[in-house]
Amino acid sequence: MGITFGMHVGQQNITIEDLRKLWRYADQNGYGWFSIWDHFYCATDDQAPHFEAVALMGAMAIDTQNLHFGCMVFATPFRNLGQLAKSMITIDHLSGGRVEFGMGAGWHEPEFHAFGYEWLPLRQRMDMLEEGMQVMRSFLDNEVTNYESDTLTFKNAYMNPRPLTKLPLWIGGLGEKRTARMAATYADGWNIPYVGPGAYRHKVQVLEEWCAKV
Repeated sequence: MGITFGMHVGQQNITIEDLRKLWRYADQNGYGWFSIWDHFYCATDDQAPHFEAVALMGAMAIDTQNLHFGCMVFATPFRNLGQLAKSMITIDHLSGGRVEFGMGAGWHEPEFHAFGYEWLPLRQRMDMLEEGMQVMRSFLDNEVTNYESDTLTFKNAYMNPRPLTKLPLWIGGLGEKRTARMAATYADGWNIPYVGPGAYRHKVQVLEEWCAKV
């Protein structure tokens, strides 16, 4: 199996013009992937310029011809899951089926406080992520979704048009107990950030073990 090289960009302290130059370069020079992140703030400076992820993905869909692209990962608490699914399917159609995206628990606490999202303990954010993955899996795989819990309700939620092909759903995070299990259960890919080759081999082994179990 070959290796596909791509680019990942945090869309902070950069102009729209330079972002477009970068993803166009990747598109025209053999890169297989271009991803952005889902934040309202820069990682280190709350006041620095920063662009929103869904809108950028729509621009990439129109501005490129070859790249697969996406956001790794969307913070589950930031958006209604049905709205996010509709956005991704719309961009899937705009791009001719080149979109992939992932979901995560969210980690940058200042964003939550600044934009009115409740900052819950990690265990509760992981609960939200697991429920979100389950619901998103249904939205992508089924025309209609019915789901009800203490925190989420979707009744006869139709998802039309359908994705052009199987729209890949990823999960992001390093955890071997919950995140890896959720990857095996709900996801098409596991985004494991910022680890070296040895740690990566270990994570792959953990994922394979969870796949065998679930």
